Amino acid sequence: MTAPEPAFRELRVFAVDPGMTARFATAVLNERIARIRWEPLEPGPVGEYLEIRDEDKDRRRLFPPIDLDRPELLAQYGLSPSDGNPWFRQQMVYAVAMTTISRFEQGLGRPAQWAPLPEPDVSGSTHRRRLVLFPHYQEMANAHYDPEAGLCFGYFAGMAETPLAGTVVFTCLSQDVVAHELTHALLKGMNVGFQDAGPVHEAFADMVALFQHFDDSEVLREQIRAIGGDLERRSQLGAVGMQMGEALGLPDGLRNALGSSGPDGVWRPRRPDPHAYQNAKEDHERGDILVAAVFDAFRAIYTARVADLRRIATGGTGVLPAGEAHPDLVHRMSVAAAATAGEVQQMCIRALDYLPPVGVTFGDFLQAMVTADRDVDPEDAEHRRVAVLEAFRGYGMLPSGVLTVSADTMAWPGASSADQIQTITDFVRDLARRTTYWTLPTDRARLWELREGWKRDLAAALRSAKARVGPVNGAEALEVSSCDLRRRAGSAGSLSLEWVIKIVQDGRGVTLLVDADSGRLNYLITTGSGPGERLSLLERSSQLVQPVPARRLLRAYAVDPDLGIELASAGINEVTLAVPWERGPGGADILQPGPAGEYLEVIDHDPASGAYYAPVDLNRPAIVAQHGLTPSESNPQFHQQMTYAVAMRIIRDFESALGRLVLWSPRRRSSGREEYVRRLRIHPHALREANAYYSPARKALLFGYFTAPSVEDGPQLTVFTCLSHDIVAHEVTHAILDGIHRRFDEPTNPDVLAFHEAFADLVALFEHFSVPDVLVQQIAETRGDLTAQNRLGELARQFGRATGRRGALRTAIGKADPTAYRRVSEPHERGAILVAAVFDAFLTIYRARVADLLRIATQGTGVLPKGRLHPDLVRRLADEAAAAAGRVLRMCIRALDYCPPVDITFGDYLRALITADVEHGAETHDRVAFVEAFRRHGIVPEDVRTLSPDGLLWRPTAAAPDENDAVVLEPVRKWAVDIPSWHLTRDRRELFDLTRGHRRGLHRYLSGVAKAGGWALRDIDPALPFEVHSLRPSTGSDVAGRPDLHWIIELIQAVPQPGGATLLGGCTLIVDGRTGRVRYTIHKRLDPDRRERQLAYLSEPGGLAATYFTEPAGEPFALLHRG
Repeated sequence: MTAPEPAFRELRVFAVDPGMTARFATAVLNERIARIRWEPLEPGPVGEYLEIRDEDKDRRRLFPPIDLDRPELLAQYGLSPSDGNPWFRQQMVYAVAMTTISRFEQGLGRPAQWAPLPEPDVSGSTHRRRLVLFPHYQEMANAHYDPEAGLCFGYFAGMAETPLAGTVVFTCLSQDVVAHELTHALLKGMNVGFQDAGPVHEAFADMVALFQHFDDSEVLREQIRAIGGDLERRSQLGAVGMQMGEALGLPDGLRNALGSSGPDGVWRPRRPDPHAYQNAKEDHERGDILVAAVFDAFRAIYTARVADLRRIATGGTGVLPAGEAHPDLVHRMSVAAAATAGEVQQMCIRALDYLPPVGVTFGDFLQAMVTADRDVDPEDAEHRRVAVLEAFRGYGMLPSGVLTVSADTMAWPGASSADQIQTITDFVRDLARRTTYWTLPTDRARLWELREGWKRDLAAALRSAKARVGPVNGAEALEVSSCDLRRRAGSAGSLSLEWVIKIVQDGRGVTLLVDADSGRLNYLITTGSGPGERLSLLERSSQLVQPVPARRLLRAYAVDPDLGIELASAGINEVTLAVPWERGPGGADILQPGPAGEYLEVIDHDPASGAYYAPVDLNRPAIVAQHGLTPSESNPQFHQQMTYAVAMRIIRDFESALGRLVLWSPRRRSSGREEYVRRLRIHPHALREANAYYSPARKALLFGYFTAPSVEDGPQLTVFTCLSHDIVAHEVTHAILDGIHRRFDEPTNPDVLAFHEAFADLVALFEHFSVPDVLVQQIAETRGDLTAQNRLGELARQFGRATGRRGALRTAIGKADPTAYRRVSEPHERGAILVAAVFDAFLTIYRARVADLLRIATQGTGVLPKGRLHPDLVRRLADEAAAAAGRVLRMCIRALDYCPPVDITFGDYLRALITADVEHGAETHDRVAFVEAFRRHGIVPEDVRTLSPDGLLWRPTAAAPDENDAVVLEPVRKWAVDIPSWHLTRDRRELFDLTRGHRRGLHRYLSGVAKAGGWALRDIDPALPFEVHSLRPSTGSDVAGRPDLHWIIELIQAVPQPGGATLLGGCTLIVDGRTGRVRYTIHKRLDPDRRERQLAYLSEPGGLAATYFTEPAGEPFALLHRG
């Protein structure tokens, strides 16, 4: 077995600079591990982006290049930090520079490029593949970016009468200096044009360096501990270039965002000054104000995030006592500081795409930050943008002409229909037709050449059409300075792509942000118009485009109506669900009365009474204004609303986790032809019985209602299953699962039907944790102990009580019985074992996440005193429970793509869970919790040698390559060319047709291989017919955060037997969408042993297979759910 290439290279660096090593208190803390994306390296190091060249300014070689691929260096994370080792300096400058590049690529959503070469190289290209970094360029108290040479780092002796007098200071060993200078190079490569080029360039470079102080490390935790988590206090966290500053007689570093020491040595904290920006004249002074404003915003966000932690630790006062803070509190505050710094840094980097191409001011930068953040997070629940606005206002930095400072008026206005430019739209649409994101070259040089061609073509198109683009006149000479495709997360877990186009002309310019699919202009950001042409606030506000809502808010029962008849829970039984606002390609609302949209059609016919209930129109103004109808058992239109809202919520969860659109199982005609099913039908009052089920034959959800037995001669009440959040979630999950795995309703072993039931229960169960009010109430009631009996672990409480049970229909909370899996066969009871195992894993993960909170609240004991928990602790525990439940639910859903296509067992599902989680890059101990929980419940996969997470992984094909891996290589590799848009597709019918066509093509290809005698799929018997049963795309991110496309291909062989039984075998192939390389083969070969086991199960007298496949025909879930 060959070792796979690692995703990351880990290298040791100074956490700040060598200055901290010279201090006893911080010497042991001045080392951290930089985790950078793995790439092949030549000695230097020389990689894809950087070349570390140890030469001086006269190009004399100083020290031989370090080889970071030497085994002895790989084994110990590179060289140990040392300011006396020149090879460590090469290592450090590479590691810090690559870290900074990764931050920019994450924020910008595209590969970084350097400014072009001044002259074409031997190939005729001006593309600069690598930036050269000189660690020992010359003896000087400076470091600088030279657009022609690269980054030049100096070294010098500390000035006399400073703490570092005579000490040699290497600027390449300062994280701040390296990050600062590299930022200059990255901005130059982006053609960012600042009006105040000096101050803004310097300020932006300082901000990037400053926020990298907050990378998670022991140094950060030590600094947070020393200041008690109070970022108002003096610390090195706000200092830029600390050692270099000290060596030059600046005791607080080259610059400091927290404050400065006066001539008397007294520390003076920085305070906002509304006149600061107006009064500042010198470049660094002006840039320092911008840094201070952004840092103040960061500090305000961080302070708000940890305020509750302070109250939890102090019994509500929020005032920490003198002395050492508890280590768990320090850790939590450090995590919050690191997360907040990373988010603010990303806000700053993303803003670069929202700046005008020339003449950028501080006010433009503020507007760009606000707009970019609004596009990523429209809700802004934590008020990050308010913090930014307040900080800029505190230093007198507001855009001219803006008279209010709300986020709405401060953001750039969205482009209206009148702003659309046909030439731009046509150009972008043509690009989308000619290529796809997945066929773009991964080689940066080829991508750069392609981009340069786009720029030339667009400029020619604008000149030809004489198009006017903002202040730019296409009839005159112009330059397209940027034409970049940026990616960001979209709805349904898809890849959202946008063009960033910048055009300049005679000191004027315009930035266009254009949707890559439709060519619609999202923003038109101009500069150079001149003060006489500026619009008044009223004129500007009249041009603001009212954003269309992305989500529709609809009221529903949080659990079921039963919760509202108990005083303790009556106040939490209503929840407002946010579901996607369904729109067509042009943005028009497509939701019709019913509701009937893209995915669902609610048809309210009651066959028992013959009644047709009028369909609810969720677009009626009175209904929209109130977030839907009020929850009511007696209003059929609310029943329609609730089933739609809950079902759409579940659909959204699946699409987000799987990275594709949900498709329903197709109708299969007698001819074998499959027909697309656009909508799943929902019948809220289809049955007059205590049942609800998904009908594969009708492609519908059928909900029943019934009269509950009276209690003590009381009234007989009607129970509507469509009003149970759990039942609706359960049934729609059956439908979604049937669309993914159509053969999972054919029982070939006791686990198959049980898995369907268990998976539907799991989705319904973890949906509880997305209802904040219920979650908080239950956390408070159980005092955070979710192992105690509570509603979060129960399903269908009203239904269970109404059908004679003392409590809920099912519960996930209980003691593990390792023998039950061998004894129990009834699908619901057997499925409950899987549910209990997954819920046990969740509880283990939750307990691990909250253990430190309990210690913080109890001064270290972890034992809560009697009485009510503090509200802040309840909310923190609820947040952790919701996060853990969301993570477990995503793990469960993603695992579906890693399951065999037929004959699934619970052990197979455990292996799928582990493998899918590894593939999605998670590096936690959560997988151990799953292995442990499954073992406690007696679920052990077949044919595994160990029960460690590594031992349970499906075998990667690279581990034992054979012809099986290459047989589908060429057809799959070509599929990316056929994807007809920058996104995989936004049209579900188009996706269905696309995958159906590819299935036919793959079947022809494999059949041809078989006829030619080249059959090599060891999991498929070439002597038997086979079916390319399913083909599904999956988009997401790899472990390094880059977009990833996989195809999930399922091959099935069905062998009819005398008496009507059918034996099933096959395999699932996980295939890389760009290369066609098979990553995993998950097999269920129909070998003699499997045939024998399936025959024995199918022929068992009175067995489940016979029970659930008799009447009604094709309705396995009807009888399964009855009663």
